[in-house]
Amino acid sequence: MKLRYLFSVVLSSVLLLAGCSMDEPTGSFDNIKLSQTYLSIPTTGGTATVTVTATEEWAFVENDTWPNVITRDKTTQEITKSEPAWLAVDKMSGAAGETVLTFSAEASDAGREFELQIKAGNNTQFIRVRQGSMAAVSATCADVIAGPDGKTYRVKGVCTSIVQTVYGNWYLNDGTGEVYVYGTLDKDGATKNFASWGLEVGDEIEVEGPKLTYGSTVELVDVTVIKINKSLVKVTTEPQHVAKEGGEFEVKVAYKGNGAFYSIPDDVQSWVSVADMSYKAGTPTKIEQNPADTAIVKIAVLPNVGGDRSAKITFSSENADGSSSVDYTFTQEGSILNVTIPEFLAAAEDATQYRISGFIKSIKADASYHNANVTIADAAGNEAYLYRLVTTEGNIEDYNFKEGDFLTVVGKRSSYKGSPQMAQGCYVESYKIFTAATVAEILAAEVNADKWYRLTGKVANIKNTTYGNFDLVDGSSSIYVYGLTATPVASNDKSFASLGIKEGDIITIAGTRAAYNGTAQVGGPAYIISHQPASGDDQVKVGPFTSNITWTANKDNKSYDDGAATVNGTALDKVLKFGTSSVIGTATVVVPAGTKKIGLWGVAWKGKKGTLVASVAGQQIYTLDFASNDGATGNAPYTITVADSDYYEFDLASILGSALPVDTEVTLSTVEGATRVIVWGLNAYAE
Repeated sequence: MKLRYLFSVVLSSVLLLAGCSMDEPTGSFDNIKLSQTYLSIPTTGGTATVTVTATEEWAFVENDTWPNVITRDKTTQEITKSEPAWLAVDKMSGAAGETVLTFSAEASDAGREFELQIKAGNNTQFIRVRQGSMAAVSATCADVIAGPDGKTYRVKGVCTSIVQTVYGNWYLNDGTGEVYVYGTLDKDGATKNFASWGLEVGDEIEVEGPKLTYGSTVELVDVTVIKINKSLVKVTTEPQHVAKEGGEFEVKVAYKGNGAFYSIPDDVQSWVSVADMSYKAGTPTKIEQNPADTAIVKIAVLPNVGGDRSAKITFSSENADGSSSVDYTFTQEGSILNVTIPEFLAAAEDATQYRISGFIKSIKADASYHNANVTIADAAGNEAYLYRLVTTEGNIEDYNFKEGDFLTVVGKRSSYKGSPQMAQGCYVESYKIFTAATVAEILAAEVNADKWYRLTGKVANIKNTTYGNFDLVDGSSSIYVYGLTATPVASNDKSFASLGIKEGDIITIAGTRAAYNGTAQVGGPAYIISHQPASGDDQVKVGPFTSNITWTANKDNKSYDDGAATVNGTALDKVLKFGTSSVIGTATVVVPAGTKKIGLWGVAWKGKKGTLVASVAGQQIYTLDFASNDGATGNAPYTITVADSDYYEFDLASILGSALPVDTEVTLSTVEGATRVIVWGLNAYAE
């Protein structure tokens, strides 16, 4: 606790005893004066005013608790939440002269206050605003958890865990709940002297301090210790991690009461028991006349055929003055459970380890922590969020994972704000990195069972509906797929029929370059990544992908035509890309005389909106809003799947009043906030 804060606590106590009728000192600086430095707002809510008299500009000093309560990530310090504090003021700054400030607060039973700073030039004035009484209220942990922030509580419970031994951060449990103590003052009110209390796990302790909610954690901050009752029982054995085969291990329990007793919860009695228990008397010395006796407890654990699990055994002792208890927790290694993504999402949050697999849908690597937040998905589109994924072999940024690669990961089920995720500490067990390629490129590649490709095409000539043997057509190129499965961890598992794939469908698969009797084929077997069923006559019915309009791209204007794309299985040598992540793109197209309408295909960048504006001689004539497309991401060549809704036409004759009388330059450009689009199949029509 800061010295000024200590002074504030003392001042608050004096003010509380004296009541609100005492004369308040006013500021004495020449450049800024306050009509009063202490204000009180009733618990029913209301307002209070103070007059600032200044000879120059002044302003309140803002911090993470006022005027907004800021929540930060404890690791990165990034702001995760900001919301108004309980106390508001109508002005945060002012000019020279006399200014009346009005403070307001809603009704509250809590005793709470703020000490605020007003700075003018090099001088700082302090003003304290209080609502209600700051006297501590005796309460249970449940009362604290349900109560308002800022209120001061006095709570008695047992220390269940000590997290930090310099400032004194630990957990207190009274049977109704558990709160986190963040900072413990010594008997003189100083910080960084937690060790002077000699507090141990199992000791009963009574403390007093204000409540603060940090994220989802309920805390008592910088508490004052009222009383400590040393525990009659203490476990001296470190926590154990038992092998999945099970076995026995000893736990030593020191006690000063009339014996040591144990209690095993009902939910673990099926696999945990006490096999033996013996006692060893303590030996008195000149220093310790009443030493603790020791109980040696032999714990038996059965083999574990499920996931990781943990158990808690309670040891207790008692004498004429009372009783004490302490919990001892151990874990047991389990088998890693192979599950699907839906099964993982539906699982309980416990110590069980799960293995799931999927293709990377998105990845955000953090080189400073050597991990990444990754979303993987299966072929059906079920997604799992992996929080701070790591590898067992090195830093994750060294692997150059990208969207579309396949991961098998292991971790525990957790959640964040109700959304399921794989908990921090999850790791990559195995992976396949796929190289995007066209069918023509795979046909030209060497046979290699270790190199995996990702390719898109149209299904044709299905020859086997059990294992999935068919032709994959990409433009004028075709390759035979020898086996297609639903999941990358399967091998010829006869799952092809479950995919519902028909001739004419557009699919994206992963596989290796294989061969049979010298004829190229996709092997592996191949795995399905995505599937777009055909509708009607091969789904796409409007507008060709080729162009009859010439265009001029200009990299200085952030337009590019040096990339290629595969669209619905058709390979295109050139597409026109506009813009970067933050800069608009502009290009010109030459529309021939006699043109009445223009048709084109276009998509926006993955996860973004895209807008393209057409102008003639500086006059905007048309605006197109494109839909986001998963294939429009990264660098060329792009693999894009489109529907009829991605084709656009605009009627020049209606806009201009007639067909174009001469060859005309039309400027195409994106707009701020919707900067990146990809366009192809630009065609001029005379009818």
